[in-house]
Amino acid sequence: MKKLIFVLLSVVLFVPVSALGQDTAKPSAPDRDSSHNQPALSKPANISGKVGEDGKTFTSSKNYLLLVTNPELLKDFVGQLVKVKCQFSRVRDTNEIRIISVKTIQVETKYVANKGDSAFRR
Repeated sequence: MKKLIFVLLSVVLFVPVSALGQDTAKPSAPDRDSSHNQPALSKPANISGKVGEDGKTFTSSKNYLLLVTNPELLKDFVGQLVKVKCQFSRVRDTNEIRIISVKTIQVETKYVANKGDSAFRR
C-alpha cells in the first residue's frame, strides 16, 4: 500500500516537472531584417483627399496633412482628388501613412443656368 501511494505521488510530481522541461522556446534575438525596422502600422483605412504638389504629402478631406512613406504610388496623381486605401503609422506624434491603393474621385460639374441670360431670351 505504501508502495502504491509512493508511485502515485511520484507520478503526480514528475509530470509537471517534465512538462516544464519541454518548454524550450525562448525569445530569439531580433533579426536584422528590414521588415522589423519599419514602424508598426494600423489596419487599412479608406480616406479621401488631395495629393500634394510634390507627391509626398496628402491632405485629407478634413484638412489633415499626412506624410506619405511610399510617394511613388502617388506620382501620377499629383494635385488630384483621390481616394486611398492606407495604413497609419502607430508611432505617436507622426502623421505618416503607407499607401496601399489609389483611385481617382470623379468630381461632378454642376451647371447653373440663369433664366435672365441671353441664351434664354427670344
